[in-house]
Amino acid sequence: MNKFVRKMGLAALLATSALVPVAFADTPTNGGDIIVTYKDDIATLDPAIGYDWQNWSMINALFSRLVDYKPGTTELGPSLADSYDVSDDGKVYTFKLHPGVKFTNGRAVTAADVKWSIERAVNPKTQGPGAGFFHSIVGADKMTAGTAETMEGITAIDDHTVKFTLSQP
Repeated sequence: MNKFVRKMGLAALLATSALVPVAFADTPTNGGDIIVTYKDDIATLDPAIGYDWQNWSMINALFSRLVDYKPGTTELGPSLADSYDVSDDGKVYTFKLHPGVKFTNGRAVTAADVKWSIERAVNPKTQGPGAGFFHSIVGADKMTAGTAETMEGITAIDDHTVKFTLSQP
């Protein structure tokens, strides 16, 4: 028993001693590299079809969303959209895009691009596994059925404003 207690004490000492350098570390600095490894190869970086963990974690790091979770919380905060309004009935969401956001080729990101991206994910030709996530948007059912080319529930009001109308709150 005494030998067991000594081994456990040694293990606890080693575990806590590894934390000492962190406690006395200099002020954190930005920049540097991070190396991430995965069990499997990444099959796609296309956000319309990459819905498994291997792909989504990379897609999430590469592509902007309208809103995102504030770090360490379940509270939504700005990302591609600076702000958004929700109608009183909870069916209409209007997003104001952050001005000056550009694609890697230098072209400005517009509300029409947001509309196109969602419609592409729902389009049956894309065969996006996440299409069902958008089925509360008016017109998604028609697009999935192949009877509509666009979703009437997504409107690019101007270059920096996109409106989503839902069939239910």
